[in-house]
Amino acid sequence: MEKLRIAIYDRDAEYSRRLMNYLNDRYGKHMDVAVFTKKDSLLEESREHGFECIVTDDASYMEDTDVIRICEEETEDGFYRYSSARLLAERILERQKPDLSYGTGEGKMIAVYSPAGGIGKTAYALKKAEELDGIYFGMEDFCSLETKDYWMEQLLFLVREREENICEQMQQHLQWLDGVRVLPSARCFLDYRYMKKADYEWLFEKFREEKKQSVIFDIGVGSLTDFQILDLFDQVLLLTSEEGRRWQKMQVFLQLIHQMSPGIRSKITFIPEGNLG
Repeated sequence: MEKLRIAIYDRDAEYSRRLMNYLNDRYGKHMDVAVFTKKDSLLEESREHGFECIVTDDASYMEDTDVIRICEEETEDGFYRYSSARLLAERILERQKPDLSYGTGEGKMIAVYSPAGGIGKTAYALKKAEELDGIYFGMEDFCSLETKDYWMEQLLFLVREREENICEQMQQHLQWLDGVRVLPSARCFLDYRYMKKADYEWLFEKFREEKKQSVIFDIGVGSLTDFQILDLFDQVLLLTSEEGRRWQKMQVFLQLIHQMSPGIRSKITFIPEGNLG
């Protein structure tokens, strides 16, 4: 995947360097960011090799390039100097790579699950989505990602209604979080209680028609209404712990799986708690 060429030019050179380091560190898979301390050098490089986007507090003579202006006050069309660099990264990616929600290659449906709470499941699911350049699909008991758009609740309704363009609509609501495309969970696990195995089967078929990018499902205990739903996934990453009560919960879960749907065991990859980092 070709990286975006991004330039930063600001009167505060130290601010520019900190911004560059953050973007390259967190979003280096998608963009290559360089700092310029002299405007003439930036304009010359832009003429010769071009940039997809320039982030600057001085946009004069840059009419032919997409510019995000650094502002001292909060505005709709600028980037507020004292806001989170993550917001800048998300704006760049949304403007320059709106179709990145579906990438290239054969996609897989991957479940991240654990009957033991407090084990770091969501952090692991996000990490796995980043590794695979995939989509994080939230199914937490309660949404832990910071968001103002709980579109997952609408998606679950559209699935039950068999909305044919559901992938297109989902693409419009995917959000960026530290370099990962995410669809945050519904606010509460109760929204998933209406979902049946046949609903997930239909949704997975729509995802697989895209044949482009893996989807990583972060599944909470309360959001899984039927253990046999796990059989629909290509892979189930089961997070385990040797801590007393967590270990006991795992044994009960595995016993139930063996009784209800023994075929799922072949899809399970055990991820010990010590290997989550």
